[in-house]
Amino acid sequence: MKNEAVTARFRYWHLRDYMVAAQVCLSVLLLFCSVLVVKSLQRSLSAPIGFEAPGLATVSFDLNMQGYDEPRGREFERRMLDQVRQLPGVRVSHTSG
Repeated sequence: MKNEAVTARFRYWHLRDYMVAAQVCLSVLLLFCSVLVVKSLQRSLSAPIGFEAPGLATVSFDLNMQGYDEPRGREFERRMLDQVRQLPGVRVSHTSG
């Protein structure tokens, strides 16, 4: 009789039981998806992008906002590039846009 009472108890699921099961399933699914996102992020950070990024610095500025006219701006840019080129280990790639 005891076995029949226990099996009868497990035979019927209540709404609470379904909600707990759904919550566990969703938690496992979210955990799996978060692991995939982290792995994808790690792969994207180590993907070859065509140049060596460590030590790379890019600079852009708008001298018009600082009150420079065209000739003064070009002179400032030329002097700045000359000073930066003199730093050891620096290669300058100038693009104007």
